[in-house]
Amino acid sequence: MKRHINSLPNRRDVLFGIGAVALLSTTALSTKAFAQADLPDQFAFDFDSFSARMKDLAATPFKPATFELPEGLQGSDYDAHMRIQFRPDHGVWAKDKLGYQVQAFHMGWLFKEPVKLYELIDGRGQARDLHGGRFRLP
Repeated sequence: MKRHINSLPNRRDVLFGIGAVALLSTTALSTKAFAQADLPDQFAFDFDSFSARMKDLAATPFKPATFELPEGLQGSDYDAHMRIQFRPDHGVWAKDKLGYQVQAFHMGWLFKEPVKLYELIDGRGQARDLHGGRFRLP
């Protein structure tokens, strides 16, 4: 089956996504502050809804996110962590054969807090799952 050029992300969409990630990573949304937002699996992502969400967050007192690593991952070292491998065939966009994909590191060692990944599709942020069977465990 041939893919139509129109189905590939265009430069504008890619730059918009990069800009959104850059904005979120350089503003007052540190990982802990962003984690307390408890975003749903899907939400509107445009300037007005983003501004409203940030105003709501600014109006509430900061409450650090708490997360406890599962016992099997606590105290893991570099060697133990590197044995947990991401399965390349399970990367985000791997099946689309675009020439790039998103892969993740498993929690543990340096990565003590979960990270939520959202993809912008038609102006809506949609949660992407990077858990479970996407990793090869030793």
